[in-house]
Amino acid sequence: MAVLGAPVAPVIRQAHEAQEPYLGGRTRSEWSKGLSTTSVGIKCQTLRELGQLEDGAALVLDLVPEVLALLNNNSVDVRCAALSTLGCMGEAIAAETDAVLVLLSDNYLKVRAVAIRTLGLIAGPAGAILHAAEIAELMRSSASAELRAAAAEALGSMRASIFGEDLRACLKEEAEPQVLVAALGAVGSWGEDGQTLLSDVAAHAGSTDASVRAAAARALTAAGDAGQRHSQVLGRLLRDADTSVRSAAVEFFKVAGSGASRAVEDAVMGLSDSDGRVQAACALALGYMKATGHVQRVAALLSVEYQGDTSVAVSIAGLEPKLPALLRRPACAAAMALGLMGQEGRAFAAQISELMDDPDARPEVVAVCAKALGLMGAEDQEDKLRALLESSSPVIREAACFALGELSLALENSSSVDDVAARLWDSHPAVRGAAAVAVGQMPFEGPRYLDDLVQLFSDRVASVQTAAVRAVGCLGKRGQLFAPRVAQLAVDGQPTARIAAAEVLGNMSAGEHGAACAEELAMLLSDPLGRVREAALRALAKSGANAKPFLEEIRVACRDRLEVVRAAADDCVVVLGS
Repeated sequence: MAVLGAPVAPVIRQAHEAQEPYLGGRTRSEWSKGLSTTSVGIKCQTLRELGQLEDGAALVLDLVPEVLALLNNNSVDVRCAALSTLGCMGEAIAAETDAVLVLLSDNYLKVRAVAIRTLGLIAGPAGAILHAAEIAELMRSSASAELRAAAAEALGSMRASIFGEDLRACLKEEAEPQVLVAALGAVGSWGEDGQTLLSDVAAHAGSTDASVRAAAARALTAAGDAGQRHSQVLGRLLRDADTSVRSAAVEFFKVAGSGASRAVEDAVMGLSDSDGRVQAACALALGYMKATGHVQRVAALLSVEYQGDTSVAVSIAGLEPKLPALLRRPACAAAMALGLMGQEGRAFAAQISELMDDPDARPEVVAVCAKALGLMGAEDQEDKLRALLESSSPVIREAACFALGELSLALENSSSVDDVAARLWDSHPAVRGAAAVAVGQMPFEGPRYLDDLVQLFSDRVASVQTAAVRAVGCLGKRGQLFAPRVAQLAVDGQPTARIAAAEVLGNMSAGEHGAACAEELAMLLSDPLGRVREAALRALAKSGANAKPFLEEIRVACRDRLEVVRAAADDCVVVLGS
């Protein structure tokens, strides 16, 4: 069995020698050195890297004062980078709003625009009450399109839906695409509060500018169920000439699923389009909509040889991002669509399997076909899928793990379980993660590999840790025996794994180890990372009587500096009772 290497160090720990905070691979002194260097390039790079760390990082490292000081730097680039880093910290630094407000009057337009966006990100609800009117006025009257766009974006970040009519006027009257894109994004940020503007959003799906059409599609996607009323508009965008617009439309149908069935006929029309990329987009949308009445039409694309070579060439030239095989090859899209249709698509499993046998088939094509076979429950293809676990391509091995995990939801095969479990020690992290997810889908045979899953808690890659702990949580009472290890991961794992571990502890808290799980969760209420505190509160809300001894700590969280944490705490108090 392969060895993954030394266990990963805790994300936030003390450097053994220096005895000072250590995060993101550097001590506090090392971060500070990067911020204080005379090199503008190094200073900006350090700020960008600091902003990319998890929320609360700069607070843990006590670097906020140093970042704030850089707002007065002579370099425009440094001031912008410092503002962006503050914006990444979000509402946690709402108390520093005044320092950002000063830069709304900076001599450089670029700095003012970044300051507006940063203000939107850090202001929080209280700050929105104080400053949203000023931001809305900028959106209405600034002569600069860049500032109007920044203002619209800030209103979205502030969730200042009280200025909905101002945003509506912007959508109706604005001519600059960059401002419209920002305004449409703001509507999407408002979620349910933006529903009254969706007709205005849908109108921009017919814009002559591709970036505006794509932004309209994204906003309707973010609107959830309310956006589904405009699915016919998105159906037409599946046949758009622009790659980004088609991709955004497909994402809408992925989220909406069968709720977007009004667009079925538009999608069917696109199956006969002369552009194979349009065919692919339409086939995939039909799969997401579970349009099984058109399964034969979709299956006909399995024999289409269009490969989107022009799209590949354009991406190589750097003119647009490379499309995945699903959106550039009709046969791939058809295979996945049939997989999404489940039992109705299973009749074409043999044809999909033949696509994998082509000696010239690219790994991404084989991977799509393998996933499709798993989704449709093609048990007669299990041996072939198991053989793919030995492929030299990690993309194919990952897909094989996924497919075998899907098949096991109906019937577990001991040989498949063992072969998938062997991939928990694969050299590629994506394969290890997929194997962990698959083992978690095997409730009868999977518990034999709980020890292996728990060893992955020390993996160097966050997604693997996350997949492993979720898999342990899926394996019933035997998985609950590892609650202490899950609790430890919630303290010293990677950020996403810590959140997942907290959620798993919440699900375990109803079991025989419930009291201990609740106690571990309560300890996370003082964690420096807001997302961890929020996850702990959501988990405690599931803990019932086991969480009641910690009601005082939960009430304290009702006054947390972050809105999402306060909301989670309020919900928890309501669930547990006062």
